[in-house]
Amino acid sequence: MDMFNMDEAHQDHEWAVGATRLGLKVCGIWPNLQLTHWRKNLKTFRVMIATMIVIFFTTIPSSIALIQVWGDLTLIIDNLIINLPFLTAIVKLVVLWYKEEELCRLFNEIHEDWIRPKSSAEREIMIKNAKIARFITIFAYILVIWVIALHHLPFWVAGLIPRTTTNLTDIPGRGLVMQTIYFHDITDSPNFELTALGQIMSSLVAGSSYTTVDCVFGMLILHVSGQLELLKLRIENMCNDYQDFITREPRIFTKFIRIVAKLHIKLIRFVETMESIFSLMLLEQFTAFAIIFATEGFHLISIFVGDVKGTFATMNFAVSYFFYALFLIFLYSAAGEFLIENSQAVYSAAYNSQWFNLEARDMSQMIMVIIRAQKPLVVTAGKFAPISLRTFSSLIKTSAGYISMLLAVKS
Repeated sequence: MDMFNMDEAHQDHEWAVGATRLGLKVCGIWPNLQLTHWRKNLKTFRVMIATMIVIFFTTIPSSIALIQVWGDLTLIIDNLIINLPFLTAIVKLVVLWYKEEELCRLFNEIHEDWIRPKSSAEREIMIKNAKIARFITIFAYILVIWVIALHHLPFWVAGLIPRTTTNLTDIPGRGLVMQTIYFHDITDSPNFELTALGQIMSSLVAGSSYTTVDCVFGMLILHVSGQLELLKLRIENMCNDYQDFITREPRIFTKFIRIVAKLHIKLIRFVETMESIFSLMLLEQFTAFAIIFATEGFHLISIFVGDVKGTFATMNFAVSYFFYALFLIFLYSAAGEFLIENSQAVYSAAYNSQWFNLEARDMSQMIMVIIRAQKPLVVTAGKFAPISLRTFSSLIKTSAGYISMLLAVKS
């Protein structure tokens, strides 16, 4: 086995988790249980400030505006495309802050996996998955910056508002980027400018939180999937080299299979911890996406056919956000599918190995591994449905059905 020195292993680990760690630090939720008491309080204060910015500049004012425009489908859609994702972003931020201990345990296990001695083939598998995770993370951040820029730049550069304006919520000549109603008077300067700046800050906080948590999920799934792939290779080599094992040392195979079983249990617990962190969050996000997909899809079709007037800025933002939300939901679903496939590959490797040629003692232990590997590892949305491409396709079909219903009702 080709061994790598510890310095190289630490460098690989830093490279693999660097982008994700940066995103979590920007959001103020990087898990670190070694902080002093006052730094933990400072971290909590940062999360509270970020949450309050989104709640007081977007969520509450948008909710008040939603009540005001209720009954006008176009205005309701303009409201939901902002209100739902911002609410989801706050849920994600608070959940990851609250689940710091569990998240820290996952990152510690990732660190242990990277610094563990490994062959060049095992390292290549881990590097391959880490490259995918880094690419997805960088692409997602570029995409969210693009969406935020399309949302706010037309307003600050040309005074364009990327939505349908209405006298129900907008003051003539003092319309803001988001459909909101504030308790304070925004007609005078600098109240108007400060409120508009607050909406930009709210978008940056919500966008970074929303995207970072999704990228963390993708990185964790890709890592545990890589470990499952390594486990599969160990199982295949273990049974194929059985005669060599028992020739050299009769008990060595028993020790090896115990190591394999412990690694499998470790990965099962890793996924279970992910389930406890992300399950309810995923349920909320998938539900919000279904509503946004149906309403925004209906809105875009209405604009294309001319039933609803929309400016170029409105179209740009709507289409960009639509594909941004679709990309992140697809990221979840593809990652979940990848996890299921790799966990099923462990079962296939164990079942298709030459376990029937083992001695009775070793065969019984191998059968236990096969039985446990039969159940695929999954992360669910609130225990209701596994995160997979099948769930994704069902969600898209259901949402498309609601688009058809909305078009029929409008006709």
